[in-house]
Amino acid sequence: MAFALKVFDNNVGRRQEFRRELALVSTRVTASELIRRRVEAELDELAAAEKCALDELRARMVSWLVTPSLHERALNGDRGDYGPAVRDHGESAAKKGGVDREAVVSTALSGFTTNRFVMLLDGRQVTELDSVLTITPNSQLNFIKLVPLVGG
Repeated sequence: MAFALKVFDNNVGRRQEFRRELALVSTRVTASELIRRRVEAELDELAAAEKCALDELRARMVSWLVTPSLHERALNGDRGDYGPAVRDHGESAAKKGGVDREAVVSTALSGFTTNRFVMLLDGRQVTELDSVLTITPNSQLNFIKLVPLVGG
């Protein structure tokens, strides 16, 4: 049985904002897996946005006075009007200088353990990454970003 877990962000002084739905196939999942799934969904969204930007660049190239040859683009990569364009973040993103997904997930997991943000599942705080959580079709996951106070 697959269902979607609604994910929200809460920031101090702002109202709750819906972020996305995570498709889940199991009702039991760890906190670390939920964080990983959220980060990967955000990185997929970033890659899609960058691909759109790259597609727009390629469409603009049709009207350029001089278009780089396929050989030149293979050597130098696609270029924008004033320099290198956004790279396509496919499977080999780390090799191309793209986002290192594992490093971003690791940073997010570290942020949880160092209290940079708090997770609430159905209004109850999740305190351990290895906690096995029970998800229902009506569950709601909230992330609350914590901001250090100035001066201590």
